[in-house]
Amino acid sequence: MLNQKIVYLCLFLAVSSCTDQEQKLPEPTTVKNPDQEGWNSTIRATKEGRLEAIVRYGHMERYNDQKRIFFDQGITVDFYGPNEKLSSTLRAREGELDEKSNDVKASGNVVVESDTGITLFTEELFYDQQAQLIISNKEVAIITADRDTLYGQGLRSNPQLTEYTLVRLHGKAHRGVELSDEAWRRPSGKVTETDTVSLKQQPGKDP
Repeated sequence: MLNQKIVYLCLFLAVSSCTDQEQKLPEPTTVKNPDQEGWNSTIRATKEGRLEAIVRYGHMERYNDQKRIFFDQGITVDFYGPNEKLSSTLRAREGELDEKSNDVKASGNVVVESDTGITLFTEELFYDQQAQLIISNKEVAIITADRDTLYGQGLRSNPQLTEYTLVRLHGKAHRGVELSDEAWRRPSGKVTETDTVSLKQQPGKDP
């Protein structure tokens, strides 16, 4: 009789142990799929019927609950002014578009070229549609219309790159500096640091 009770007890403990283990098993994680996907196409961003930007991409994923579109295979954004005239073009490796605000985030080999002949290089920037500002907190390099190059640790600019503020301006080079690879992040020569410098550039004029 005692042996039988011991057997029942062992069976009870075994079943209880299995039940506990089953309860502790992690629930399978669910990966949310995009609501829409697209390849090699364009998106037009408008406000009150006025064209603000045309986005061209290699691959995009749209998530309706976030009201966001993600681009991971190259992105080109053409920005248009109040008269729907092309003012600047942005190119980057990756990007995001906030469909509620038309704000844009770009990252990876970011290049912005304005219709005034000015070019911006950085690794990450944001376009604030409401404020009509291009903002970067990363190292930036600007080639002016006269082919001079300015370096800074952060920037705020209008989309045309004609009025911009460089944070911690720390170097200036002249006439067609080579910006391949990492060269523009490490300007050669004597470096003079200042806190913040605001520049208003007219086409063809050195700031």
